[in-house]
Amino acid sequence: MGLFARSLEDIAALRASLTARSVLDPEGVPMPRIGLCRTRRWSLVEPPMRAAFEGAAARLAARGAAIEEIELPVAFHGLSEAFATISAVEAFLTLAREREEHFETLNPWLRDRLTAGRACTPEHYRAAQLVAARCRRLLDDLFETFDVLLTPSAEGPAPDVAAAGGGQALNADWTLLHVPCVNIPSTPPDGGLPLGLQLAGPRESDDRFLAHARWIDRRLM
Repeated sequence: MGLFARSLEDIAALRASLTARSVLDPEGVPMPRIGLCRTRRWSLVEPPMRAAFEGAAARLAARGAAIEEIELPVAFHGLSEAFATISAVEAFLTLAREREEHFETLNPWLRDRLTAGRACTPEHYRAAQLVAARCRRLLDDLFETFDVLLTPSAEGPAPDVAAAGGGQALNADWTLLHVPCVNIPSTPPDGGLPLGLQLAGPRESDDRFLAHARWIDRRLM
């Protein structure tokens, strides 16, 4: 389940209300070890997002954060293809009524995904699931060294609403990896649409991860 709010402080309050549990104090946990993860898709990232990403890393380092550049293992190179396969098959199954009764009214990118899901074989789907499972285990190992990964959440500013729907290149992998993520908005110098910086944390560690994310957010303000 995902939560949307104006700030991470509001997210923390909402989570506490929904779970009936106290949230961890960001200043009461050890300083997070931050991995700076550009991902293999860095070439897609537009100059404004690059500037926001680099600027955030520099500000955190200046405020005493422990930051280290990381590179994801080679196995992750197949993760985006695995996501495309899994999401296509599961969309095809989940949206059965929509594709059977309203196919022509769906967005082109969704029609393409449903068509791909129809064409996918069970063997191809299982292979994609194995890739995802292996990458989850590798990421678990990586989080033995880091508490949080800082990464761009999109290539650039939000697109025109008419073009929305297909821009998942930088966040789809994290969805498939089943890790908790939060987005920290960053306003570009030109005052344009907000840019998003994404934090990802270890699986099954939402409370501690949220405390670390709030620690980072406070030092980026």
